[in-house]
Amino acid sequence: MNNSIILLVVAPLFAAGTTLFLRRHARWASLAALLLCGGLLSLLFPVVVTGSRLYYGLGDWPALIRISLIMDGLAWICGFTVVLISFAVLLYIFGDSAYSSSFHFFFLMMVASMLGLILTEDIFNMFVFMEILGFCSFVLIAYQKKPQALVASFNYMLLSSLGIAFFLVGVFLVYGTTGTLSLTEAGIRIAAFPETARPVNLAVVCLVAGIGVRLAIMPFHTWLPRAHAYAPHPVSALLSGVMIKVSFVSLWRILELFGSWDRGPLFVWIGAVTAAAGVVLALIQTDVKKLLAFHSVSQMGYIVAAFGAGTSVSLVASCYHLVNHALFKSLLFLCVGTVIAATKERDIRKLGRLGTRLPWVFLPFAAAAFSIAGLPPFNGYISKQLISAGLGGNPAYILIWLTGLGTAASFMKLSGIFRPTKKVLSDTVERPAAPSPGVYPPLFLLGALCLSLGIFPGFWTGLISSLLAPSLPPGVDGLVTPEILSALYSLPPLGGTALMLILASVVFLGITSVRGSRAAGSAARLRLGLRGSLLLFLAGFTALSLHAILLQ
Repeated sequence: MNNSIILLVVAPLFAAGTTLFLRRHARWASLAALLLCGGLLSLLFPVVVTGSRLYYGLGDWPALIRISLIMDGLAWICGFTVVLISFAVLLYIFGDSAYSSSFHFFFLMMVASMLGLILTEDIFNMFVFMEILGFCSFVLIAYQKKPQALVASFNYMLLSSLGIAFFLVGVFLVYGTTGTLSLTEAGIRIAAFPETARPVNLAVVCLVAGIGVRLAIMPFHTWLPRAHAYAPHPVSALLSGVMIKVSFVSLWRILELFGSWDRGPLFVWIGAVTAAAGVVLALIQTDVKKLLAFHSVSQMGYIVAAFGAGTSVSLVASCYHLVNHALFKSLLFLCVGTVIAATKERDIRKLGRLGTRLPWVFLPFAAAAFSIAGLPPFNGYISKQLISAGLGGNPAYILIWLTGLGTAASFMKLSGIFRPTKKVLSDTVERPAAPSPGVYPPLFLLGALCLSLGIFPGFWTGLISSLLAPSLPPGVDGLVTPEILSALYSLPPLGGTALMLILASVVFLGITSVRGSRAAGSAARLRLGLRGSLLLFLAGFTALSLHAILLQ
């Protein structure tokens, strides 16, 4: 059973090598690799759902120095999400000849590196998998060689390189302090020797700053909007759906094993500010993919804030929203990508009336839009309400609630591409090209999952609670009781949702008015250059360092 763990990484790596020699069969190699990974995860599920942790060590070496992989509930949830979203993206492009064997090679390498990052128990190999993942991301963002995508890829490469350099400094400090690269062994030694607190705190700061770039939390997020906006549409779905999520597992592992759960309040506020600022920036966008890209930043804020709260409900809600966001955001990027491909237009102001012209795109889009806006009975409603319940009386709850309001308003704006309009539209919008029939199965698959995870919250939260049990901090059981779930459909949360929609309508009318559009347009034209991005990174690192000093 333990040997199955390494196969999760080897299978896509082997398939990637196969695409170099059997180019005509690259798509089938990708499909076979993902199906095999799904089968392996299914075999491992009965073990990890009981709270067991499986370890696999490469080579007959002592635990201090060997390369180790770990499969537990947290790894299973994220690993299954990676395979599921990758499978949906593969189905979307399966019959498209524009994605050659070279695309499938980097696609499979990306899947392998994401699974490796999720499974690794060795902090240096965490760095290695991050590097492979970063390189594959750079290539796939620029795959179509469009000028804006090339610039976006280059900017991401620079910021990612800076982040990974800080991460590597953290790895050096951990090894220099503990004499091991194993997270488990390092955690044991840090707990046994309190005098290591100062270098370990600095190491955690460096590691979190490096991971922060991949998580796209503020102020490390500046690479994401362009990268997600100008990447090929299926790549945008993959980046937003799973790529920015897998580093969250690394963050969880580091805080868990280094005994740094006391940093939780900081992450609550980082997440809340990220969520609120991201949605404000999304509201002013007129490019459909940029609007979705800023929502990727915003929704990661939800996940990080709930994680930082560290309560039984919030930790389950954080992981639940991670899965939910992967589903509805990848679906949104695929739907919007289909619209752009059919109309050759990406400006919200120049799109409209597509609900009757592309009805089979509109239906799954509506499911995803209702989900991200937090409307019942879709999955986003459940996880957002649980996040609010998990935050309790924390003042950050106000920012999270306002973020929900802004999210609903921005999707009222985006849904205008499907609504009737009096605008004069171009011929390509009035008569969009018919999408390939092959794009619809993944759209309806993801849409059905968005509905399923909302209709059966008791089953899904119970499952996540069981899987997360070994990874939760001391004193936290991870249980979401039936009373909490039944309260989600009581008058207060439903009334709060109705009030949010009313206020969101007011915000929507404001930003789409003549004055609002002008103000939003002026704000959207402001550009943060590379120098500004670097300054924000350093400001974030400085803030993390000051927080670490105050903790000592």
